[in-house]
Amino acid sequence: MLPIDERPFAPLAPSLRRRMGVTLSVLITVIIGLTIAVGQRAAPATGARGGAPGAPAGVLFLRNPGQAAELWIADASGGQARMLAPAVSDYSSSPDGTRIIYSTQTQAAPSRIDIVDRTTGATRAVLQSAEFAALGPVWSPASGPGVIVYERRTVLGPGSGSPKLWLMKEDGTDLGAVIRGGDVVAYGAKWSPDGSKLAFVDPLRSEIVLFNFSNQLRRLPFNGDFDWAPDSARLVVSAFPISAEGVGASQLFLYDLATESRQPLFASPDSNDSMPAWSPDGSRIAFVRRTRNDPQGTLWVGTPADGQARSLNQDAPPAEARFADTDPQWSPAGDQLIWTRLAIGVQAPPAVWRATIGAAAPPSVWIENAQQARWIK
Repeated sequence: MLPIDERPFAPLAPSLRRRMGVTLSVLITVIIGLTIAVGQRAAPATGARGGAPGAPAGVLFLRNPGQAAELWIADASGGQARMLAPAVSDYSSSPDGTRIIYSTQTQAAPSRIDIVDRTTGATRAVLQSAEFAALGPVWSPASGPGVIVYERRTVLGPGSGSPKLWLMKEDGTDLGAVIRGGDVVAYGAKWSPDGSKLAFVDPLRSEIVLFNFSNQLRRLPFNGDFDWAPDSARLVVSAFPISAEGVGASQLFLYDLATESRQPLFASPDSNDSMPAWSPDGSRIAFVRRTRNDPQGTLWVGTPADGQARSLNQDAPPAEARFADTDPQWSPAGDQLIWTRLAIGVQAPPAVWRATIGAAAPPSVWIENAQQARWIK
């Protein structure tokens, strides 16, 4: 195992503060603490912009995947699409949906993160560097001054180094690395719904790490995909169980942060479950299941209360070609699911599919030539 310098940015020890004064880490923690506090005091939203409470105002997606992928936005019906930016690799929206942050990589600008304002159409660069590649910006869900986490990879000739997680304010102010150290590798950051914690993957230790803006890190013995419960007190994790017989197929576990208990979810022989996504009300979990009959993966929805899961494709007519479902996303009201379907064995672009939970109609294609779709308020 590689040696790791795990010094999360956090307040320094009292004795050291007396000797050195207030440092950058203290300022960072204060800034983020104030952000969270402002978010907790903010009045709850009364509804989505321009629609009924819980109704999305639109959907974002990528088109023409690859280095030249384009960021598009459409209305809530999937129509009236327009392009927002070219050469986009990753994106997310602000908590209120008024601004969209995205990363681009081109020969002219190896690393650039921009923010576009949906109300004015104005775009501004908040980060740009030729020394590192910046990927996957994710906005904190806490209201108030925005804090953004992103992956930073040092540019090494034609390639790049291992990812590290970095923080910045929405005006571009650098808040430093989440964990400092030459051998630190971290990616896949997800904010807790209340914005008080950040969870990410440490591949060197095969662990999920929780960072709560204090001077300690909490490590969970899991090694796969995960998602936060709406109450920010639990995680659903895709992990590989290890026994005397060896490493088993990946399955979902419900992990309670307070009790540290882990509960298997929707276990099925000879299946691999991954990419869990919790519904906004916490009653359902969408996930991708791979079996011998469907090795590429199809979308399922389970209810943790009774441990039952059902395929969204079991009542659908047979597909003309093999496919793989990926990246499930719930609508703000939790009544719809969208996901990316990849064609297998044929030359066809990916498409975004949609299903209404509880409806008699089977899932259907929603937006052609699209992937990585996200609802927006």
